[in-house]
Amino acid sequence: MVTQRGARDELLQVDDLVCVLRRRPVRRVSLRVGRVGGAPQSALGAFSSVVLTAPAGMREFELRRFVRTNRSWIDRCLAEERRRDIAVPQLDWSEEQIAWAKARLAELVPALIASWTRRLDLPRPTWTPRLMRTRWGSCTPATRRIRFSLELARYDDAFVEYVVVHELVHLRVHNHGAEFQAMMSAALPAWRRLRAALGHPRADMLAPGGRECRAQEPA
Repeated sequence: MVTQRGARDELLQVDDLVCVLRRRPVRRVSLRVGRVGGAPQSALGAFSSVVLTAPAGMREFELRRFVRTNRSWIDRCLAEERRRDIAVPQLDWSEEQIAWAKARLAELVPALIASWTRRLDLPRPTWTPRLMRTRWGSCTPATRRIRFSLELARYDDAFVEYVVVHELVHLRVHNHGAEFQAMMSAALPAWRRLRAALGHPRADMLAPGGRECRAQEPA
């Protein structure tokens, strides 16, 4: 199914993948995975997506065949985008700090997971806190396992909630395409603002106790 998103851009569903389809005066179809601009923020935003540029007259079954032929490459690119999506600075932790962070996450995360799995109609996953060098969180949909960075414990509850919801949505949608964005927007309208803030942490984002957890503070 192709859904019209304006005069130029459409959404093309190919199996479980949602692509942004751009028809242009070109001779050949091309494909990229990257940030999407020039589209309605509520539908596409400036986020990771599969973008298909195709001749105006190219038929839908040909477009789907092209995407399926390149699916392995697309999945590798989406995995790399996901790896970079919610990065956390590298940290050094003492045993005391680790204990504090685990206790705070244990206080917050179970209730958030219980609440949001009901609201999103998802099976409840298992979760673990970890020292994570490149992410705020990660999940394995096949086993319904979610991991949260200990660094997340230092930040206000709203940021913890954002990462919890982000990872829960990935249990249903395994990429950052239009379906993921729509689900996030319906659940947490401010998710883009929270995500952007975590990309540039500041001291005023810290929770009570978070400031004392590590000597080096955010700028």
